[in-house]
Amino acid sequence: MRRIRKVVEPRFGAGLFLALVSAAPATAQTVGEIGGAVTDMQGLAVPGVTVTLEAEALIGPQTAVTLVDGSYRFRALGRGSYDLTFEIPGFRTLVREGVIVEGSRAVRIDAALELATVAETITVSGDAPVVDLKTTALVNDFGVEELQDVPSATDVWAVLGQTPGVRMRGFDVGGSHKSQQTGYESFGIRDQNRVLADGVDTTEGEGGTGFYFDYYSIGEFTTTAAGADVQMTAPGSLVMMTMKSGGNDWSGMLHGDYEHESFVGDNIDDALASRGYTGNPNLLFFETHADLGGPIARDRAWFYGFYNHFRIDKAVSGVDRAVATDLGDFDQFGGKVTVQASRRDRFIGYTNWGLKQKPKRGLSTDVGPDSVLAQDSWSWAHKAEWQRVWNDRTFTATALKHFGFGWPMVPQVDPVQFPPRLDTATGRLSGAGWFPGVTGSPPFTFRRWKPQVTVTANHYTPAFGGSHDLKAGYEFQIDSSRFGSNANSGHVRYLDDSANARPFHVDRITLFSMPAEGEISSDDRNRHHALFLQDTWRPTDRLALNLGVRYEQQHTYFLGSTAAPYFAEIFPSGATAGRTNVVWNTWAPRIGATFAFAPRTVLKGHYGRYYVNLADAHAAANPGGTAWVRYDFLDPNANGIYDGPDELGAVLDQQGAVGALSAEGTPVDPDLAPEYVDEMGASFEHELAADTSIRVSWVRKALNGDSGLWNVAQQTALLDGRGVSCAEDPDWACPLNALTGARLRVQRVPDDVAGMVDTRIAAFPGMGADYDTFQLAVNRRFSSGYLLQASVDYQWRDEFRAAAGESRSPLFADPLVVGAGGHGRIWQNHGLDVDFRQRTTNWGGRLLARAPLPYGVGFSANVRYQSGWPYAFIQRVDIPGVGTNQPIFLTDLSANRSENVTLVDLRLEKVLDVGSGGRLTLMADVYNALNSNAVTNFSLRTGDDERVIAALDPIALKLGARFQF
Repeated sequence: MRRIRKVVEPRFGAGLFLALVSAAPATAQTVGEIGGAVTDMQGLAVPGVTVTLEAEALIGPQTAVTLVDGSYRFRALGRGSYDLTFEIPGFRTLVREGVIVEGSRAVRIDAALELATVAETITVSGDAPVVDLKTTALVNDFGVEELQDVPSATDVWAVLGQTPGVRMRGFDVGGSHKSQQTGYESFGIRDQNRVLADGVDTTEGEGGTGFYFDYYSIGEFTTTAAGADVQMTAPGSLVMMTMKSGGNDWSGMLHGDYEHESFVGDNIDDALASRGYTGNPNLLFFETHADLGGPIARDRAWFYGFYNHFRIDKAVSGVDRAVATDLGDFDQFGGKVTVQASRRDRFIGYTNWGLKQKPKRGLSTDVGPDSVLAQDSWSWAHKAEWQRVWNDRTFTATALKHFGFGWPMVPQVDPVQFPPRLDTATGRLSGAGWFPGVTGSPPFTFRRWKPQVTVTANHYTPAFGGSHDLKAGYEFQIDSSRFGSNANSGHVRYLDDSANARPFHVDRITLFSMPAEGEISSDDRNRHHALFLQDTWRPTDRLALNLGVRYEQQHTYFLGSTAAPYFAEIFPSGATAGRTNVVWNTWAPRIGATFAFAPRTVLKGHYGRYYVNLADAHAAANPGGTAWVRYDFLDPNANGIYDGPDELGAVLDQQGAVGALSAEGTPVDPDLAPEYVDEMGASFEHELAADTSIRVSWVRKALNGDSGLWNVAQQTALLDGRGVSCAEDPDWACPLNALTGARLRVQRVPDDVAGMVDTRIAAFPGMGADYDTFQLAVNRRFSSGYLLQASVDYQWRDEFRAAAGESRSPLFADPLVVGAGGHGRIWQNHGLDVDFRQRTTNWGGRLLARAPLPYGVGFSANVRYQSGWPYAFIQRVDIPGVGTNQPIFLTDLSANRSENVTLVDLRLEKVLDVGSGGRLTLMADVYNALNSNAVTNFSLRTGDDERVIAALDPIALKLGARFQF
């Protein structure tokens, strides 16, 4: 056989596109497909061609036979490089090498076969183009090289920080934030994310990440921040991590990183020191990882196993490090087994376990060493999946999955001797551990339980007004939240006010419904049923239409429970029956279109509706859940301690079931309408050169409404214009602006609702939001040691912002609450000069780059720039008929902006060959190379204004080594 080799540039017929047909749709994990059409040299379809697919990522070769229109396809393909062979008697054999599959893309490889005169093979090499000709989703994809060969914090949030359209609410320097989750926004939307680990939904609540994943066990990480298809449930980011799978050849890795206090610089100048900042540097960071993968039976079964441990110890500003530091220990272990049971059937098993230990969780300038809570929690995720290729047109995937965790919180001191207190004037806690904020929860024992079933079928129809890729599926999930407040820190919380000059600063008191010992046993659930259908229709080679709809039912309810509260005279005792809160039946269209002007230039547009995930938003409706009542505290004996009901004044607020056994929890509006985000976008993409593309995009996300807990009687009176201004009330002197001395324009509620507590869970009038983002992105796929990902965003925002509940954690930037803060308590605004709704802007950019240097040396950079966050100072004022210390904004947020943040991380690495097939990589990472000290969070409260809570950690060096075989 004579072999002729031709190396050619990729052509339009081999264009790369992202099919909205997930190759393993039952799990929505990151897998792709290869498909195309085979013709003769006259352009006529050639049916009956045997197409063979080979790659290291495959357990064994796969084959397909072209259909009547000459089409073929291979589904459920992992990231990697693939070779295709096209064979049929009478034609020359054609081999296409090096076809790159990334993310959930579907790569189109068309083949034109020549008539055979002698037995010969034509080999064509060339990677797939990077311009996506079919999907409208805005996807960012990282493979092993992008994850491991650039400097980062080696966690989920580090990757999100490199994703276009994602704005971080915290800034990691060399692992400084690795021990806690970092908040983020997806084209403006906070929370409402879906986080999948090898297809297992590990989303915590409305958008958190329920796991601290072993970064080095991830084979591919994909984020879709806009334009997600019918398998996305919510309006935030779809985050998919696909774990490594082993292979036909043995492979393994040992990795270690180390950073010592002596490797860390100092960036505290006189200006920072004058604002009370002493620094939050890393004192110690190290991480170790080991994995092994290989064949159980070659070409039949693979396995992969891993273990990871990391420790981080941080100083905390304002806390003597000799007294306490913020220490975290984390362990992860798990594995994956893949079995090719037959030519058509594949089975996958996956498990992951994690242990998090933080003895002083929450340590900050506001939460001293005695007031922290110790965390010692396990998390787990499991999956069993069956994939079947029924024929060359039809593919199905069925998966059973489970995610959960157990999380007890333990205080440091005895609540009898050191009762829990919050100084509402300064936001500082003392005594036994409690969560910050006026409505902060007691310590808890939290168990989440999330069984899941997914079934998806894909079918290809080659010739019916064009080609059609059909996808249909069903999803089932129970999201069970057993959030049991416990009595570890007692049953009474004191809300003091150091500004009122009373003994012990006593002001208000909150009594809670926990039992005398142990925890509350409530179980709040959201049951999901979803059906989806989508057609990716290509009426012509240049036009693709993505037409889909998702039906979903969310059913929030709680199970029956038994209550035995310590304060039995205030809270109901005995058994309560389970009940439904709300049932939402929703239909969500997802529509997209792409038009290719030229082989490497495409215009795209999309529209989709995404309904909000309620998760456990209605927990307050459960009469067996945590309830509380807030009172004026009379304290006649002036000892600052609750001695009995005679010391209780007027009821100021309450939540949950209060009163007799028949008492209900916080009522849920029976007519609560589904909340959703309408998303639309347009983008223009062009391939600049091989492996390199540019994209210009506009995305709009519009939230139609938001719900939470609010005092309906009082808020409605204010919204109806019935509030009474201090200037109109002769018995109420207008308070003075603490910054300027001018009189404030504030209002109280009218007399008919003064002192009334009418808390309900309902939609708040007018609480929508609009986010418009313009984006420019350039991408060069990792190839030959080179990588480039760069993007810039500019965003206009119109949203509800709250002066209550701001985060004072050193791990968070942009601390002001948006909307109801994830279906929480809604701020009651008594200011007349500053409205709920605020219009602001932000912008940012990111650059991820790598280049090889001589002698096996590599250089890489990770640069992030983000504008400061708009803010206003907050003053707390006493409002007759409502209570003391009610927060108001003193200006619009657009009047002020925090410091812009620029972070530059650099790496030098040297690769050494070791033995036969071994490779040792030595790494030196420099984080915050410019030693920026930009302030990321500070106190917004007057009297404590501009006290620095957090700034960027200083320049730091981390050394690492990695051995692979």
